[in-house]
Amino acid sequence: MQTINKSLLKNKFTYTWFIYPVAGVILTLIWLWSFPAFHQPSAHQKINVFFATDIKSEEFIDPILEKYDREQLREITPSYALPGSALYSQKLSIAIGNADVLVLTKTQFDAYKDKANCSLFFAQVTSYVQEKCQIEASQVYADYGIILKANGENHYLEQYMTFAEDDYILTFSIASTNLGSAIHEENAPYDNALTFAHYLIGGVQ
Repeated sequence: MQTINKSLLKNKFTYTWFIYPVAGVILTLIWLWSFPAFHQPSAHQKINVFFATDIKSEEFIDPILEKYDREQLREITPSYALPGSALYSQKLSIAIGNADVLVLTKTQFDAYKDKANCSLFFAQVTSYVQEKCQIEASQVYADYGIILKANGENHYLEQYMTFAEDDYILTFSIASTNLGSAIHEENAPYDNALTFAHYLIGGVQ
């Protein structure tokens, strides 16, 4: 049996010293990767919204976010493209598959309504959705949209974005998981998109 002494330990360290800094780097990288992963908001704690407008400021987001419990909703991510701009069609196509809420011109909304069944893209504005969004039946447009702003009508969002010369319709992507039981009963607790729509339509009081 080999006797362990200072000389033997010194010799071993001479040939294996590099293992310790490498192990330290690996552990650091694992920690850096895992920390954000554990602290990222879940799909139900985020709202993605697309506006068919040109942005001036995103300051309208913070007052809405502050109305939520921090564990209920942690992030609102907006995207924008004014109709007729170079990237509008591309951004809209992405938004229909990824966004929870879309604010479209009536012309664009009607184009989807006319070329295909709206239910392929948008969630129906049922009485449940009306109740959650706190809107009147008269605000529902073509069963799948909510009138956000009529052309020429003043709206508080004009402080933050430039609207096209058209009516604006708020609608919900069928791909959203934040519509409560409007889509699937098992998602009933997750209705952040509906509450967000309520605040967006009327502003934070």
